[in-house]
Amino acid sequence: MRTHILLLVEDDDDHADLVASHLDQKGSQQFRLHRARSATEALERMTGEDFDVILLDLSLPDSGPEQTLETFTTRFPDTPIVVLTSLAEESLVQRAIDSGAQDYLDKSLMRGDVVTRSVRYAMDRKRVISRLERQNDELKRFAHTVAHELKTPMQAMLTALHLVHEAAGESLDKPLQQLLELGRSSGDHMKNLVNDLLAFAEADPDQPRADAVDLHAVTRKVIDSLQLMDGAEHCRIEVDGTLPVVAGAESQLRQVMENLISNAIKYRREEDPVVIIGAAREPGRWVIRVEDNGVGIRPEHQQRIFETLYRVASDNPVPGTGIGLGFAKGVIERHEGEIWVESERDRGSTFFFSLPANGSSAGDDAASPRDGGATTAS
Repeated sequence: MRTHILLLVEDDDDHADLVASHLDQKGSQQFRLHRARSATEALERMTGEDFDVILLDLSLPDSGPEQTLETFTTRFPDTPIVVLTSLAEESLVQRAIDSGAQDYLDKSLMRGDVVTRSVRYAMDRKRVISRLERQNDELKRFAHTVAHELKTPMQAMLTALHLVHEAAGESLDKPLQQLLELGRSSGDHMKNLVNDLLAFAEADPDQPRADAVDLHAVTRKVIDSLQLMDGAEHCRIEVDGTLPVVAGAESQLRQVMENLISNAIKYRREEDPVVIIGAAREPGRWVIRVEDNGVGIRPEHQQRIFETLYRVASDNPVPGTGIGLGFAKGVIERHEGEIWVESERDRGSTFFFSLPANGSSAGDDAASPRDGGATTAS
């Protein structure tokens, strides 16, 4: 049986002896324990030695809890960390887990089986997480490569079909015209799928969310970019009031707005589309809405439409890939928000997503008009 090397970072001698005794109860052949009494000493040892697990007390003589947590989870992302804590530090424990720690031990409840189980679980969890992260990276690289490889021949095919249609469209009999149109529409669908795959593969799940993003300005840019979209010439898009400034990744939030507004234009009924975009401040968050008068969504589909590649079957299918809403859900959740829909068949849909309010005066200022109120595209 392999001996696992552990680093105990603990300044209290009694607590260190307690951990050591519990590990000895399960047999010293399983674990070899090294100790550091301060963050500085631990960092020096981690530089020159490899450890299987760090048992980390967050309150050290040369480092406060928040600093200790940030230092070790940032410097050693590949090493499993078990936080040593007390009941008074529950909120800190949660932040530790969110920051990358694999487990925690309440010092007042430690027993031999608890300590050894926590250490083993921490190593197992880290192995699983690392494997999943590698697989996810490989899948994203594969999607990116495939999308890029498909993009050039796809565009060449569409150009060739367009030239054929221009040169001989009217001279072809009806069945051949229908086949030509089928090829063009299928090619357009594949082109959209490739573009969505690229956006999905290029999205950075760890992108910092500290930038100030003016959703009002972003939405106006999106509206301008959709003017040439099929059906947009008869669409009225209104921004109700002024959208807020939020913390986030502008490129990703722009893609969310573009997806929701373009869907509102695409999934329309015979009457001209109307899209209304607005925001409301709720405790601790902003809620953005994109409301339309389109075909609506049946209740049984309203949860599943946010699954990647899920598309609602329809007698009158609308071009789409089933990636957009899944992508939007991932972006909003990475921004610590939620996304949902309220809809009634043949009455339209309202998509909502929430984003944390920054709690500063800037967020309140964002709700005041800066450019005269509503924005209309028609």
